[in-house]
Amino acid sequence: MNISVLRTNMKSYFEEVSATDDILIVPRNNNRDDAVIVLSVKTYHALTEIAHLLLTCSYRKRLKCSIEQLRGEV
Repeated sequence: MNISVLRTNMKSYFEEVSATDDILIVPRNNNRDDAVIVLSVKTYHALTEIAHLLLTCSYRKRLKCSIEQLRGEV
């Protein structure tokens, strides 16, 4: 999809993203690396929460310990 297609059907694309929690990537200048992303606020909050948790040293240690336990390394 390009920006023109998004602009023409913006309401339906936004409704779909909101309902399905899918992420919509819209390339600019026919370049996927130069793109914008449309995502639901629910997905945005989930991603920012994960980022925050991974930046917390104590949480990273607990996560690492849990993964090691699952693998039977402890």
